[in-house]
Amino acid sequence: MIRRFLALVIFTLVGAFTHAQPSLPSSFQVKTIHSPEGADIFVRWGGIGPVVVLIHGYAEKQRFMGPSGR
Repeated sequence: MIRRFLALVIFTLVGAFTHAQPSLPSSFQVKTIHSPEGADIFVRWGGIGPVVVLIHGYAEKQRFMGPSGR
């Protein structure tokens, strides 16, 4: 019983750590924009349909995002 449990735990851990992140379609493009203030902004775009903007990082709370977070 313990061997089966250990085997299941090992199998689960190996599966969790070796799961590869799915790649994006080759039609997606990437670019790093260098701002005059010295910030490097990484952008990726592609696909069809409505525009979706994903923002992450410092603006984690609505009060830091200003009008765009309301």
